[in-house]
Parts: sequence; C-alpha cells; structure tokens
Amino acid sequence: LVCLSGPKMLQDIEDKGFNKNKNCIITGNPKVDAIFKGFYKRDEEIKKLGLDPSRKNILYAPTWMDGMGNSSFKKFGLRLPDFFPDEYQLTIKLHPNLYLYKSKLVEKLKEKIRDRKNILLLENKKEIYDIVPIMAASDILITDISGVSHEYICFLRPMIFLDNRNPIRFLYGRKRTRIWKAGDVVSDIKKLPAIIRLNIEQPGRYRIIQQKMLKEIYQYTDGESTERIAEAVRKMI
Repeated sequence: LVCLSGPKMLQDIEDKGFNKNKNCIITGNPKVDAIFKGFYKRDEEIKKLGLDPSRKNILYAPTWMDGMGNSSFKKFGLRLPDFFPDEYQLTIKLHPNLYLYKSKLVEKLKEKIRDRKNILLLENKKEIYDIVPIMAASDILITDISGVSHEYICFLRPMIFLDNRNPIRFLYGRKRTRIWKAGDVVSDIKKLPAIIRLNIEQPGRYRIIQQKMLKEIYQYTDGESTERIAEAVRKMI
C-alpha cells in the first residue's frame, strides 16, 4: 500500500512505470491536515517566535546543499540580510543538514545578523523541526527547490523562488521547478527587496495559479488525510 497526496504524485509514479499492481491510492498528506482545518493562526504562531504580529514576517527556508548544488543558501543565504528591507521581519529556518555539513557558513550567517533585530535565525532544535507552525507565522515564503513550497502552497500566500542557475538542476528536468509558476523567480539578489514589497502590496498575484496547483498536489483539502490512511490500513488487515 502506497498512500499519495494527490493526482500529480500518482501521475509521476505511473509515468515511471510503477503502480502496476495498483497498490497506490490517493489519501492526502497528514502533515498538512492541520493547515486545512485552520488549526494554525498567524498572529498566535508569530508571537510564539517572539516576533511582532503587526509587522510583516518573511520566511526563508532553503533546501540543503546536496551534491547536485540545488540549495540557494551558498549563493544567496549570506547576502540575503544585506538586501532585506528593514521594515519587515525575516525568519530563517535552515535545513537540519546545513547545520551538520555547512556549519561554518551557518556561523558566518549568525555573525552577520547578530545586530539585526528584525532577523531571527531559528536554532536547529527538535522543538522546531516541524516547519508548518513557522510557515503559518509568515506572510511570504522565500525558498528554492525545497519541498516546503509544496506545503506552503496550502496557505495560498506569496512565494518567492531563488534561482541559483546551477545547470546541474536541469538534470531533473523541469519537474523540480514546476511549482515556480506559483510565485516570483529571482536570480539577482539586488531585485529581491522590490519583489518582496510587490508581494506585500499585492499578495494575490499568483492566487489562481496556486489554487490550480493546490488541487494537483492535494486531491483532498478537508484535513482528513490521516483518517483516510488509517481506513486504508484497516481494510488491508
């Protein structure tokens, strides 16, 4: 039994020649059940981070620096504070593997933002491994090819994708960047402040595209994915 989040994932699996035994079913993703049920409130979650609910909060969550060079952290991570507008708050949630394998870069980032009161770097602690409440506390997501964008889209909020223009990325084809259609793509860090302000002023610019992609990624948005999986398992036994 293989439980999938939606039709796009099922199509990808079948395109690769899997599911010949028809053991794949669409149930939805339990991780985002709480989002669809409205469990997380933006102001409540932002207060838990010690931030000001009256100020816009932008979340930067890059993927880890794998062997394919997919992460935006090396190219953009250390420069982001230099170009981030002072009027907004920036929350940085790094992939746990960045702390393990790129600790020197992380330390440089800590030093750079030491006196920036509007920038919060979340520590790599088990208490904050779940990024969903952190996403709920934000108004915009800045990321790259990280899978967090597939979860953040559930909020139907603006997304900005940092393109490190690494040609190795295209070995995966265009599937890894397909979700970039649901937000702005930035390859020049100097243009980021203007893009952030544009999304603050016009948060619904990609709403129609996001709604379409949401239906492709998640067939169910009722918050009952966990129960569907449990029922599927009960039927097996």
